[in-house]
Amino acid sequence: MQKTMQTKPTLGFFELASCHGCEQQVFNADLKLLDVFNQVDIAYWPKMTSRNVPTELDISVVEGAIETPEQEDFIKELRECSKTIIALGACACGLNNVPEGVEPKYKSVSDVVKVDFFVRCCPIDTDNFINVLQKAIGGRNTFVSTAALCGECKSNEKSCFFSCGKLCAGLVSVCGCDALCTRLNKQCRGCSGVSRSACMQTAFDNANKIVEGDGEQEFCQFLDVCSVDRLLNKDLEGLEGDDAVFVASRFDGENSQECSLCAIKTLEQSENISPDERTQALRECLTLASRAQNHITSLFLVDLRKIYGHAGVQEFADKENNLVVKALELRHVFTEILEEVGGRAVHPITCEVGGFSVNVPNAVLCDLKNKLEAQTDFAVSLIDRFASVWEQSTLGETDTTALTRVLENWDDLTDDARFGAAKAGLRPPETDVRKECVARAIEVVDAINRIDEHLTKIISV
Repeated sequence: MQKTMQTKPTLGFFELASCHGCEQQVFNADLKLLDVFNQVDIAYWPKMTSRNVPTELDISVVEGAIETPEQEDFIKELRECSKTIIALGACACGLNNVPEGVEPKYKSVSDVVKVDFFVRCCPIDTDNFINVLQKAIGGRNTFVSTAALCGECKSNEKSCFFSCGKLCAGLVSVCGCDALCTRLNKQCRGCSGVSRSACMQTAFDNANKIVEGDGEQEFCQFLDVCSVDRLLNKDLEGLEGDDAVFVASRFDGENSQECSLCAIKTLEQSENISPDERTQALRECLTLASRAQNHITSLFLVDLRKIYGHAGVQEFADKENNLVVKALELRHVFTEILEEVGGRAVHPITCEVGGFSVNVPNAVLCDLKNKLEAQTDFAVSLIDRFASVWEQSTLGETDTTALTRVLENWDDLTDDARFGAAKAGLRPPETDVRKECVARAIEVVDAINRIDEHLTKIISV
């Protein structure tokens, strides 16, 4: 244990039982992360620092639900040594939708200790987290709304899902997400939690008008799809269609795009559905962008930071500011691709069986293409940078997925990627796992080239 004495408020980030999608959304702040770094001292954050847990903290951010007695004891201790606790995401905040008589496996943070600020939804909204963090840093109170999401839903101006014969949790869910899902033609699932002032009977009455069976039972089952127990247990039992895709995308927050698309592909095969070429190309863009985004996180915020001898990401960002800014700018382009095509960078919203719930205009795709092409030279330079330090890399000690993929698909790599790999001395058969960092840099370049090819083809049609 170490005690941190700084003029800036100290911040700790702690992970309990979760898919880690909310932490991924924090990383998706990209360049805005630097503003956060300037306002706090990151005293503890496993992915961002090599420090031990401090004995005192000003702000503790907790992602995930409490699963074990040990975690419950830890949260109580954390409450004792923290001036402020922020519950991050649906798992930490709780959803308030457990049926009567059912003992939940997981507890929310507020079930055990006092929580000062809540950042709701699954996953969180990045800007909402930054806004709440600003309030915590400034010591300002936050108004906790109990109003229902229907009040901010734009579908009310056109056609409510209930009027279209579909269930929607917007009637009873806590507002504050700007009704993102319904804006993208998807029903609200209640991931912000059921409002304590919600009129459940109204929802039951509306459900009775559109379902053949018991409306109350059907609506409760609809809410159960987004229960913390189901999501964390990766429970797909009895689910099909959008319900199954919703849960599957939460199997792994860091790879939620691939989890979602894998579930969709399985459903399409079972129903003999063949998506069109545009859909397939955009899905490939999501997969490539997600991988590249994760690679940049691991290469810069973790690996290069350690190689350059910095204990924390703040020190690294201060000493190598220009490099870190360029890396985050590159990462942000991939974040934009995920948000524009999938509706959200983590747990995509618009992906569904047969296609997407909304059509991305070609003008938007053209803009993304131009931004991506502007990053090519910097991305190529990353291969050379990591080729010069790979012997000190530790990424390959725990994961060699990128290295394996590069070697297996050597002949299919784009020209820039294969040339960069050969120049870096990585070619089949490569057995040194320390070159995993080089392989990740290669996949970033390959992703840029492949996404550019896909977007060019889509736009030209």
